[in-house]
Amino acid sequence: MNKRTTSSTSSNISTSSSSSSSRRRRPRKEENDTEHPQPRNLCRAKYFLLGFSVATILLTGAAVTTTYGMCKGVLTSSSCRIALPTKDRQRTTPKRKRGLLSLFREKRNEEIEPGCSHLEPKEYVCQWIRHSLQEMLSNMPFVRSDNGMSDQPVNVAATTDDTGNHQPRPKTDFPTAFTPEALPLSPHQTSLIEDLGQQIRTVVPDWEERVTEIPWGGPRNDAPRSTQWWAPASPSTSKTTTPLKQLDGGNLLFSYLRIMNWPQDLQKVYFPFKACKKQGCPAPFALNHTLNFREIYQPWLVTPTMKAVNAKGLVYQQGFSPSLDGEHAPHGIVWLRPGLVARLDEVFYARTLVRELERAVALSMEQSRGRVGKFNVFVSGKDFSFGAMPSLRGVKAFVTILQDHYVDRLGVVLLADMGRICEILLKLFLPLITEEVRSKIVLVPHDKNERQAIFETVLGKDNIPTWLGGRNDYRFNVDQHYASDDAIYGTDVQATEYLSLMPYHS
Repeated sequence: MNKRTTSSTSSNISTSSSSSSSRRRRPRKEENDTEHPQPRNLCRAKYFLLGFSVATILLTGAAVTTTYGMCKGVLTSSSCRIALPTKDRQRTTPKRKRGLLSLFREKRNEEIEPGCSHLEPKEYVCQWIRHSLQEMLSNMPFVRSDNGMSDQPVNVAATTDDTGNHQPRPKTDFPTAFTPEALPLSPHQTSLIEDLGQQIRTVVPDWEERVTEIPWGGPRNDAPRSTQWWAPASPSTSKTTTPLKQLDGGNLLFSYLRIMNWPQDLQKVYFPFKACKKQGCPAPFALNHTLNFREIYQPWLVTPTMKAVNAKGLVYQQGFSPSLDGEHAPHGIVWLRPGLVARLDEVFYARTLVRELERAVALSMEQSRGRVGKFNVFVSGKDFSFGAMPSLRGVKAFVTILQDHYVDRLGVVLLADMGRICEILLKLFLPLITEEVRSKIVLVPHDKNERQAIFETVLGKDNIPTWLGGRNDYRFNVDQHYASDDAIYGTDVQATEYLSLMPYHS
């Protein structure tokens, strides 16, 4: 496969790096500076502050670790709740202390629910810490739930049936989990799609030739026509033709322009967020950027190290979400169980995840005959520990890849069996994600009936695996999984070439 890079991508990146390096360049020291050295007391103060900061961090880490070890069993086994007065919960003023400062508010009387008077001192302390954290998080502006760490999903407003159980409404509670096959287009949107299609052909003269080599799922001899990354216009007489399929690259361009909020001026948009969020870029840059990524990164590759990473079933695509009323195309389901593995090499960890998402899009495109290629993700927090948490650098690189190159491909993310620590980390991490992605994250409640209703709605009754209490007895086998016809094998060297050829994602 030809690996091409265009001048537009390299120039943008080089210009950004050179400008940032110039801003960081330290000014040359003047002669007067050498004549007046810094006082010794000032140097001592700096060293003291540095040592004090390090000691504070170490002591805080030790305290958190000790508290977690002491309270782990108590928090998971005890159902007693130490409730704070209602009037304090309802008091909201601009001057109200938020976040960590809320721990230092004036003392208040606490209410203990009946049946909790039997708590031992250690249990009482653990419960107090737990509910103090819940209240602290509920006071933060980005937490949606009114009662802190509740068992309700993050963005679900379920109805209640005659038995008192919450019943989700698919089109209202999970609007992004189901995608209509025929999306309506306004004249303005049609015009923008046609204009962007013409501009990208001008920017990349060999566009038509190169896009045929990067279909969803990778280039193979038996690749279905429906998996084309850039699909040519279909004749209006076809049974599968929709308004988008009557335009060259209609489905692909619709996704990018929707994320760009249908800009009036295609010469200055702020997507991709990392590359263009400050000064803006011409709209064709985003498409050219993804073209280079798919040629260089080759997200469909399977390597020996990737098989080792996924030996226990860390991530795999299996099954499709149900269709609504026969009008919605199925989303591929990606199952992610990070608790099964310890922290691994961040490059191959990310590649393993990306490959399954790529495969899910390709299979969804086949199911919908090229009209919709999306995926829903189920994440299990069972057995998750800090040792299984990937590095922050790896997470940022993975998120950048998804935002830049899998535009509008995510349906919904279901987070289930999240421990208390995972929930806290999640609600601290949510502000770092764009609102577009944040609105697609659902924290599945612990109530058995409610979670079962959500699983059946989003995943489908027949797709719920036995390890979730369902009847799908599929068991992941790494050799069988990668022996499928759509597997494209490569070497570990090929999988890491992008680090030097496309440092933007390294």
